Amino acid sequence: RLSIEEQRYRIDDHLQDNPSLKSQLDAAVHAAYRLARLGAMRETGMGVFPLACPFTFAQAMDPDFWPETE
Repeated sequence: RLSIEEQRYRIDDHLQDNPSLKSQLDAAVHAAYRLARLGAMRETGMGVFPLACPFTFAQAMDPDFWPETE
């Protein structure tokens, strides 16, 4: 959870410094998820991760959103 919270802060800071990136969020989430999925499969040895990101950017950035509680 701390890692996720840290990344949320980093993304928020980056978007504050680069507001023009907000128009590219969908493409950025898609690209990041593809790489994260491969990394998760490699680290866990499991191939059960969805092909497409199951969360919206807004959900991923919401401090109250935790997938295991949905």
